[in-house]
This record gives sequence, structure tokens and C-alpha cells, in this order.
Amino acid sequence: MSKIAKISLYHVKVPLDETFYPSWVPAYPQTDNRFDLVRIVTDDGVEGYSARPSVNYEAKGLGHLIAPYLIDLDVTDTDLVKERFCEASNIGFPVHWMEPALWDIKGKLENKPVYELFGQKAQPVELYASTGEVKEPEERVEEARQRYEEGFKTIKLRIHDFDVEKDIKQV
Repeated sequence: MSKIAKISLYHVKVPLDETFYPSWVPAYPQTDNRFDLVRIVTDDGVEGYSARPSVNYEAKGLGHLIAPYLIDLDVTDTDLVKERFCEASNIGFPVHWMEPALWDIKGKLENKPVYELFGQKAQPVELYASTGEVKEPEERVEEARQRYEEGFKTIKLRIHDFDVEKDIKQV
């Protein structure tokens, strides 16, 4: 049995070359890409990782809350660990984003990729381009052309203009 021995939480900020105005919060200029990273370590030294996007320091203090719920649990008892995540969420701290770290550990313990733990087989995944900012229709067309020239056959459009006609023109 492998037990959870240590949980480390990190807030990571990666500077961007230019300001980014995400379509989902266009009034919130971003000068960096931020995410929270959790590292869970078992008593036998196996490490698992998971991350989630963040805006600021939402996870500050989360380690003090989640550690008592998880330390010394059998990392392979996914039902119990998920129950603990639910309990933590019930008091206002959504922590389900940490679950992939446990599957990461379980896969390493069984010497299998995580998809095999779920009964799946390796298969190619076609990548797609994803836009992020609201743009004028003409700019969006040019962006789509550039992504196509880079080899992408599919693009995810971010349309959240205040003018629905502009959104329709982009599509």
C-alpha cells in the first residue's frame, strides 16, 4: 500500500510577451499565464501532478485545508480520496482538480499510462487551434488562415462580442 506523505501547492506565473485579453473575461488584461500546481508524493517517493488555471492566489491556504484530508490515505483507494475531495468542496474549497495527480501516481505504481487504467488504448488525437481573444471578423479570418497554414484543420473560435452580428460574421 502506498500512502500519501506530502502535498505541495504552487502558484505559477509565466510572463506573456504581450497583454492578452481573454474572451471569457475581456475586461481583465492578462500579462502572464497563471496556474495552480499540486504535487502529491507517496511514502515510497512516487510523485503525481495536476494543475488548474487560476487568476490570482485562489489556492492560498488550501494546503492547510486539504493536507489533513489526504495525508496517510492509501493513494490507490480512489473512491475514498474522491470522497475526501467532496468533503473539502462542501466547505467551500473545490479541489477535484487535484484528482489527476492521484491517477498519475496510480499509473506509475502499476507501470501503465493513465488511459490504460480507464480501459482505453493509445490512439492518435488530432490537435486543433484554439483562439483566445475577441477580434474583428477580418482579423479572425486572417488568424484562421494562419492556423490552417500551420497544419491545423480545425479551429475553436472564441466569440463573445457584445454585437451578435460580429460573432455571426466570425463564424
